[in-house]
Amino acid sequence: MPTKKEVHVHGEFDPKASTVINYHGLKTFSTCPLLFKEQLIDKTYVQSEKDYFIYGHIVDHILSGTPEKIDEEFVLVDRKADPEKILSYKSKIKDLESKIYALREKAESGNKVAIKGIEKRKSDILDIKAKIDLCEAQGGKTQVTPAIWDSAHETARCMMEHSFYKKLDIVPGSTTQIELIAGSRRGTADYISFRDPIAQQIWVLYLTNSISHEELKAKLPEDASPIIVDFKTAFSIPKLEPMKYANQLWYYRSMLEELTGKRARCFALVGDKDPGMKMCQLYEFSDSTLEQCAQDMEIVEKAFWKTVKNGTWVSAKQFRGKDQQCFRCSECSRSPFSVNDSAFIL
Repeated sequence: MPTKKEVHVHGEFDPKASTVINYHGLKTFSTCPLLFKEQLIDKTYVQSEKDYFIYGHIVDHILSGTPEKIDEEFVLVDRKADPEKILSYKSKIKDLESKIYALREKAESGNKVAIKGIEKRKSDILDIKAKIDLCEAQGGKTQVTPAIWDSAHETARCMMEHSFYKKLDIVPGSTTQIELIAGSRRGTADYISFRDPIAQQIWVLYLTNSISHEELKAKLPEDASPIIVDFKTAFSIPKLEPMKYANQLWYYRSMLEELTGKRARCFALVGDKDPGMKMCQLYEFSDSTLEQCAQDMEIVEKAFWKTVKNGTWVSAKQFRGKDQQCFRCSECSRSPFSVNDSAFIL
């Protein structure tokens, strides 16, 4: 498989220079324009690494043919330690050492309380030093607990046993993830391919920069039919609402159609995180479903670029009130919220 096209750095947006936006950026904007600004422009809000993000990234690497990247990005730990707290940890050690010194004289005279106090503080110092060692050894890697690590690998194994996945012909060590850019849109799809061997060869030539966009369109056979597959994980497949994946798949399809002139079939292969019973389900999204997504997403895109132009990044709290779904930016995270503007008649 070819390597992905490197297009843009993830996680930032320059309103003066950027001319493209990915799906996740639009999703953040649709949740709260001010959150988008604080997270991707001002960098005043940093989203912490949630376990479900870590879980999904591990599964993605395994299914996309690059499990070796797991060791490059993640480190298995018995318990997590915050790298940003190293100075705080060292300060705590100094404080404990001072308290030990203050108890030393009483301990030397046989005071049992002082002796136990010193032993307890020495034990605390060893625990804190272990955290410091862990922080310094991880080299910027994301920490993963055994429970998340093992469960993610089990979910990936379950998904790899699905007959649809086996037909994708994924070569270990060569990523299937492909970063695309078309017009004002960009994104990284987990898997894109053409089932026709000749069309696939032409597609590979484009991905490796051997032919231009114009040559790609001209050379692809008339009946070339691409597929797009997104690998997803869900807490519980029986409770899943798969329609939540449709917008992102439409976004990928719109870019691929602009690049190739071909309309792709879109699939989501979803693995269950439930530790009790690992399940896997394949979903295909119809043209009519994806066309409805087109209408919704184009409204969001229009609002986004209008906001970029006028520079007015309002909070979700400002225009949605108590119904906002942000609760993270500088305004939406503040309370209180009125339940109802009208009086409740008793």
